[in-house]
Amino acid sequence: MKTPDFLVIGHVTQDTIIHKNINLDTFGGTSLYSALLSKKLGLNVAVVTSASKDFPFKKILQNFLVKNILSEHNTKFENIYIENKRIQYVKSSAKEIDFSLIPKEWLDCKIILLAPIFKEFIYFPKIFKKGFVGCNLQGWIRDKDVNGKIHLIQNWEDIDLSGLDLVIFSNEDIKKEFWEHFALKVKYVAVTCGANGVYISESGKWNHIPGYNSNLIDSTGAGDVWASAFMIFFYETADLLLSAQMANAAASLSIEGFGYSKIPNRSEIEEKFSQKRISD
Repeated sequence: MKTPDFLVIGHVTQDTIIHKNINLDTFGGTSLYSALLSKKLGLNVAVVTSASKDFPFKKILQNFLVKNILSEHNTKFENIYIENKRIQYVKSSAKEIDFSLIPKEWLDCKIILLAPIFKEFIYFPKIFKKGFVGCNLQGWIRDKDVNGKIHLIQNWEDIDLSGLDLVIFSNEDIKKEFWEHFALKVKYVAVTCGANGVYISESGKWNHIPGYNSNLIDSTGAGDVWASAFMIFFYETADLLLSAQMANAAASLSIEGFGYSKIPNRSEIEEKFSQKRISD
């Protein structure tokens, strides 16, 4: 089995988006958005996930390498948007992801994104010896109430960050006074801030990279697109700030349609990159 260029690990999801008079059933999850963006950038992409046997991988992840851990249920989310604020409910969850089931040839992947969406794994074994390993923290820092409504946890300080080269989270999820906690433990830390761009740390030194104007339709998956775009461009260029700016361009384009309908390709990202940023 061929070693992929980009490996993403996390649940693909069935999503319902409720926005004004629109009620849209689609698919999502960090793993899906990141995989689709990576493929559009020309990489050979593999996905490790868990879903039912009838999940439409051939439709939404055609020509991808997929390791699916069969589950009786799919992970299902309901995303309700009210005045650009999102309320989320998790309706069901697929099986936890067993890292021992990852094909051994995939362990030599160049770029690995850990993409937990909701507790499908709460730690990871240090099995990737050659690649750049990033983690989108959202699935590790949230829980649900008795009705399935998602809320942030309070005890994320105990999360094991060893073995990670990069962590990504939103400024809505982690307050600014706590960012340094992560910068002290992980070499690269990225904090996405929507239209305000991103703050990024290298060994504790922070920089702000402005965002781009967009016609916001649906912000679902923007951080996932940002994460995969950044990791790919950083692998290609080794230029931290350039890669963050390219990722900002990619994320700004992805929110101009519902679901994953507007995930951009390389030429679209490069064109957006050349445009004026919000604070330029």
